[in-house]
Amino acid sequence: MSWHAITARLDVWLGIQISGVLRVLTGSVAKLAIQLGQFVIVARLLGPAEFGEFAAIVALCAGTSALVGWGSANLYVRDVTRRARSENDAWWRLVGMTVISFCVVAPLIVVASVGVFGLNIALGAVLSVILADLFLARFVNQISFVLLTHNHSGATALNDVVFAFSRLAFAGLFAVMLTEHTANTWAVFYVLATVCSAGVALISVRSVLRPVRLARITRQELTDGAAFSLGTSAHMMRRQIDRPISQVMLSSEAAGLYASAARLSEAAIMPIAAFFRVAYRRFFQTGSDQGQGALRSFALRVGTLILLVSLSTAGALWVAADYLHYLLGPAYRDAGSVLKVLAILPVIHAVTNLCGDILSGLDRQWTRFSVELVALALKSLILVILVQKGGSTVMFAAFVVAADALGAIFMMWRSYSGTKT
Repeated sequence: MSWHAITARLDVWLGIQISGVLRVLTGSVAKLAIQLGQFVIVARLLGPAEFGEFAAIVALCAGTSALVGWGSANLYVRDVTRRARSENDAWWRLVGMTVISFCVVAPLIVVASVGVFGLNIALGAVLSVILADLFLARFVNQISFVLLTHNHSGATALNDVVFAFSRLAFAGLFAVMLTEHTANTWAVFYVLATVCSAGVALISVRSVLRPVRLARITRQELTDGAAFSLGTSAHMMRRQIDRPISQVMLSSEAAGLYASAARLSEAAIMPIAAFFRVAYRRFFQTGSDQGQGALRSFALRVGTLILLVSLSTAGALWVAADYLHYLLGPAYRDAGSVLKVLAILPVIHAVTNLCGDILSGLDRQWTRFSVELVALALKSLILVILVQKGGSTVMFAAFVVAADALGAIFMMWRSYSGTKT
């Protein structure tokens, strides 16, 4: 049987284009490999204490990044897929909501950073990461939603590679050009790299750009956007909250060791995310056209493939843990034990995202948000109590896994229950 015939059968069985998945997967794997190089360079140059501080700032911004855009990318996928909005209207709604929400959110994050980390935080790094991750990188992510809605998986994969390569190149310049390496100086190079990748992303989406026409935003769209934005933000904060907590409540060295292991575990989810990115619009289409039963059947087929990939990823992280200190240096020797505990997180997050996308496809986004909010509060409470009572970094990682597993179970129950909210 030819390769074309195999992929055609998989397309029919899965309900998504397997060729598109492979393109995005290739880009994600390349992005992961390149970012690993950047991660090694920066972690070695900064050391555990400085790297832990920078990672905590990035985690705080990542947890709130979904507030920028106010769900406009999700609305783009939903409305263009269901033909409720023209591409042009949906695009300029996305641009306008992204710019306006960034202007509102950015000052709040500056205040939150000082409140969480204290006045001794590297404020230059905070401002740089806000510009890089809350606006530029967030806009690149929004563009990926647009491209995949129109099946431009090749352009999406190219953007992934360019994004990672830009940061690797500037990490190399950071290592060569400077003699003193701090979180503040790395943050400047971090912004410059993101500017380059954002420029390439804008070029790739030029076919969608039309003359500016202000799109009317209805009250219902603002409400739906709030559901997407708050739900995604709660999800990202739940995934990232462990790093700010570790930075505040553990020693700087312990926080840095934990942050390095957590960063690798987080990065390993990139190949898994490729399947969700390609399949995302199908959740809306299937839920709208065919109903709840067909949507869950589609999720089961796609979920089987995603589960196999996530289990393979977890196994790879477990094996890599023993060699982590060879990459990062002897100061990170204890990070390997932490990574072995966190290795299962890609599987847990895959289950959470799959069940959450089922809820989104059924237009139950507020239900998804409520689950994420409860899971976030529970995880934060568990970790704060644990740290106050004392415990090792490995125990901290174990409680992170347990809290995320509880969130996944709750999301699974809500997605398969008949109750609607």
